[in-house]
Amino acid sequence: MLLSACLITKDEELTLARCLDSLKGVADEIIVVDTGSQDKTVEIARAYGAKVYFHEWDGDFATARNAALERASGEYVLVIDADEFLDSADKCHIRAKLLESRAEGYFVGIVNYMGTSARYQTSSPVQVLRIFKNGYRYSGSIHEQVLPAVIESGGRIETLNLRVHHLGYLHEFVVYKGKPARNMELLQRELDKDPDSLFHISNMMAECMRVQSYEEVVKLGKHGFEVFQKNPNHATHLLARLLKMLVVALSMTGETTEAIKYAERGENIFPYLPDIRMDHAHALIEVGRIDEALPILLYCRELGDVKNPLIDTVPGLGSFLAAAELGKAWLLLGDTFCATEWYLTSLQENVRQENIVWFLVNLLPLEHDSVRVRLYDICKQDSVCFAYFVQACAVQGVKDWHHWISQIPRGPLTETLIERLHWIEALTASKQSMDVYTKSNPCAEAQILLGLYYLEHGDTQAAQEWLANTDSRGQMILQWLSDGHTEVQIADVLMELMLLHARRLLTAWLPRAADKYTVLPTILASPLRDVLIEVEWVGEHGWECEFRANRAFQHGDITESVSWLEKAMEYPPSVRRVVIEADIALAHGNVELARSVVEQGVMIFPSSELLKRIASQLEVRQRRVKQMDELLQWIEGDEGMNPHRAYQSSALTMPLQVKLVKLHERAVECVEQIRILSEQGEIMEARKYIQYVQDIITFLRSSTDCSTEAGKAADASYAFYYKMLVKWYLQPRLIPEEMDSMRSFWESWIDTWKSVTPKV
Repeated sequence: MLLSACLITKDEELTLARCLDSLKGVADEIIVVDTGSQDKTVEIARAYGAKVYFHEWDGDFATARNAALERASGEYVLVIDADEFLDSADKCHIRAKLLESRAEGYFVGIVNYMGTSARYQTSSPVQVLRIFKNGYRYSGSIHEQVLPAVIESGGRIETLNLRVHHLGYLHEFVVYKGKPARNMELLQRELDKDPDSLFHISNMMAECMRVQSYEEVVKLGKHGFEVFQKNPNHATHLLARLLKMLVVALSMTGETTEAIKYAERGENIFPYLPDIRMDHAHALIEVGRIDEALPILLYCRELGDVKNPLIDTVPGLGSFLAAAELGKAWLLLGDTFCATEWYLTSLQENVRQENIVWFLVNLLPLEHDSVRVRLYDICKQDSVCFAYFVQACAVQGVKDWHHWISQIPRGPLTETLIERLHWIEALTASKQSMDVYTKSNPCAEAQILLGLYYLEHGDTQAAQEWLANTDSRGQMILQWLSDGHTEVQIADVLMELMLLHARRLLTAWLPRAADKYTVLPTILASPLRDVLIEVEWVGEHGWECEFRANRAFQHGDITESVSWLEKAMEYPPSVRRVVIEADIALAHGNVELARSVVEQGVMIFPSSELLKRIASQLEVRQRRVKQMDELLQWIEGDEGMNPHRAYQSSALTMPLQVKLVKLHERAVECVEQIRILSEQGEIMEARKYIQYVQDIITFLRSSTDCSTEAGKAADASYAFYYKMLVKWYLQPRLIPEEMDSMRSFWESWIDTWKSVTPKV
């Protein structure tokens, strides 16, 4: 007998038949050890010809596994769970492979299904030892392992091209089986015995993540990382898994700065894993450091999706998901051209993404028939995507949208959306009979829509009557109305507000919304994006200050616009801010300042299509490389540019190495002037010195021999501090905290050149 399939079961009637079906033609025998089923598990197993045995559950999975292995007769054993099934395409070659290679054990790819049965995503196949020669035994009361025993034997282990699909992480099965509570109890026993086991720590973190106990995940993760630091040579896949969960949990608990620190550590240890980089980018975007997130997301795409991972990893982190995140990042920055390109790239790489359909419908020129038909055809391939497509078209007012409602397949994920669209269709046809329509179609969604409709039009009493008898969202809205200081969770009704074009409600509720940054991309892409300019933002974030500056500019109040722009400069730069400042400069007739601002913006965002177009319109040219003598000599009428002019008359006749020393000394002087002026709030004057130091760096880089390693290192250091100056230009708040680094950089070069310069 070649192969025995071994299972342990308890109340598995929902999934067991599919599992056993998949074993047909593969296993010579099926061994089922049941640990106390109260449903039809045993009857189903016997109906498939399985040999059924009983084992009293003692809280130890290894003992139960081994009870099944002891009854197996095959030369090889396949261990499989009742909520798993073999891939129908892959299983055909299993027996031939076993007969051919005769390895001691085989890794197979476990494909984990996450989400709900109605809408799930799958992990990349995680490599786990599941087929091995008969005679080995498991150890560990939970997440039991047999791999150590096979490795200890010295036998050969190979990878089998076999996917095993695992349904146990789907929400319905997690709830039905009550797995987290059971697993956490067993894991705690193991941790009590061995509190420094990264294996058990990471498994406990995973269970805590499932129940959203993020504080506990953080506590466990930090302890686990301390364990690793005591023995840093053991950077196994367990540490990668731990760091991935720790970064996410820190972000969820609001400790974003800590999340970024651990993500950076994780990237250094696991440089080829896109998962941690993606979480790093998410954390940076969350705190508005989007310019820093862009290269990380691009590098995720360079890495690509992980092949044969040893931890759960979501497909797409190195491809379409990174592209979608780039679309979101550019949208937040204010460049819809780049956002559209990345969202399109993401959809082309995976059409089953309902979350990006909204952005493409709103950003693409759907007034062109060819574009509209193409997007329609793509979305039609997936029922949920198509439903989201029709909804976005309804908000956008795309022709024929109401004809497409009947084409949406009904299901758990589309039912409410269809009801919503029918209500909006009825509203479009007749605004006078919505009470009658809603009474004849009494569903919670219709009542929410009617309540919001009345609120938007100022009839609070009618709104309260409809909202009082609906679901929890109705009660939530009533709470917003009764207490003007209550935080708003606007995402819960955002799409209803979009469909109603409820500008008044959005303007009133957005400042109070705890999730305003979460919904910002959706609004930015929508026909209601101009609402963001009219909202009375308090200026808690850079983008709020930018919208206030834009609003003041549009109203002709340049003074207030500049005031808000200066507040925005306290935050990381954006394309939107560069455009606003350029507009203000042009309004003052200062074309050179506008060019300078756009030039600096392009340096920070070299891929920005919007800034490239503006630069072209303003005829921004690459700055001329000034020569050393030009940089050293005094410029008439520029009395403030060089406080120490004593050596100017003789500078042009100095030896080259002496000139280099003087040039670096001048850079130090300029850096000091930048500090003084920034402290005085003289940002425009400080910018003159910033650009002057940039000119010095540009010359030095043009004169550096990058064919040597030393030259490459010098060029890289100059490039780093040039970019720092660009950030100073657009975000002066950084000057005090980075001043010491900048000054030390120039002083170190002065010392270097002095050491090789002859006395003059």
